[in-house]
Amino acid sequence: MSGDGRIDFLVRDWPLSNGSYHVNVYIESDRVVQDYINDASVIEVINGDFYGTGKVLPEGGRTGSVLVKHSWRQVEG
Repeated sequence: MSGDGRIDFLVRDWPLSNGSYHVNVYIESDRVVQDYINDASVIEVINGDFYGTGKVLPEGGRTGSVLVKHSWRQVEG
């Protein structure tokens, strides 16, 4: 890319729980570092119903940073 422009990074199901996340940017070309920006941005993630259950994480409580779409099943004997 030369001149003005942008790169959009889209994530269909954002897998992070609520909180602040610092973003670092690392760009390389032909295995040579072209740019590295520490703390280029901060992403603020609000609490939401990631699993579609009607429930959200308890306020102030964090069970982990990464959420994973999954299912469970019990197999008998």
